[in-house]
Formats: sequence, C-alpha cells, structure tokens
Amino acid sequence: SFAVECFHALGHGVIDYAPRDLLKPLKACDQTSIKNSDRQQCYGGVFMALTRPNQGFISEDALFYDPKDPFYPCGLLEEFPIYKHVCLFDVSQRAIHAKLPYRDVVPFCERIEDQDAQQVCLNQLYGSIAHNPASIYDRYQLCRSLEGYYVSACVQRALEEFRNNQRDFG
Repeated sequence: SFAVECFHALGHGVIDYAPRDLLKPLKACDQTSIKNSDRQQCYGGVFMALTRPNQGFISEDALFYDPKDPFYPCGLLEEFPIYKHVCLFDVSQRAIHAKLPYRDVVPFCERIEDQDAQQVCLNQLYGSIAHNPASIYDRYQLCRSLEGYYVSACVQRALEEFRNNQRDFG
C-alpha cells in the first residue's frame, strides 16, 4: 500500500539525519507515527539503507554491513528489542548480498529465536529466489537446493510470483 511504501521510504531518508549512527535514524522513525506497523516499515527502510550495499545514499564504508556476519548490526540492539526484531527480518538479504548460496542462507534464518523474525527471514529468502531473473525451471532448482520443508515453501512462493507476473504481463 501507499502508506507502507511511504514509511519504508521515509526510513531510507532519515539516514541523512545521522548517516554514521544507527540509533538516531531509528529513533527518528519513532516520531513518525503512532502505529507500530508504520514505525516498523520506517525501521526496515533504515536497516535496508544502512546494512545493504548500494541501497542507501551514503558511501559503502559508512554502512553497518559485515559480509561475514549477516546478523550484524542486530547484536548491537539488545537494549532495543523492537529495533532488533526488525533488524533480524533482513538477515537473509544481508547473507545474499554477501554472495552466499541460497541454500547456505537457511541456517542463518534458523538461528533466529524470534519465530516471527525467523519466518520473515525465510520469506525474504523465498522472495529473492522467486524474483531471481532465472527461468522458472532454474528457480525451481534453486528452491530444491534448500532441502526439506523449505523446498515446498519456496516453490509455492516462486509459483505465486510467476502466476502474478503472468497476470500482470500476459
């Protein structure tokens, strides 16, 4: 929805307020709305801009990104559970940006104790595969590389995306 996209974009924008500080932009998001879901969208924009290369408007050396640790900077946020919760949503995306094979991302999601954040992590992984520019067969093979329960959840997401794209363009 427009509101979701607006608050997420606002999160990207508030990093200009303090680009080398993680807490100031997050606290600025706290001032944006009385709705928790709106604030979480804003936090997500902050984390995307500060923890994924080429997602923000600041130089890569200013990012809170460690290609060897997809959980970084979530561990810095122990005193702020809601920030940490939203930070964990993006673990799979940080792992993918670190060039890990999709199958190697699942264990990172599994290590997340917060079940809601774990499911978001997995859903983002499935979404990355579903939006991969490869053919539908190649996406299916990528899903198969995940093994176990994750294969069917991934294939279902990839097929949903494929059907949605067919409706949009077909």
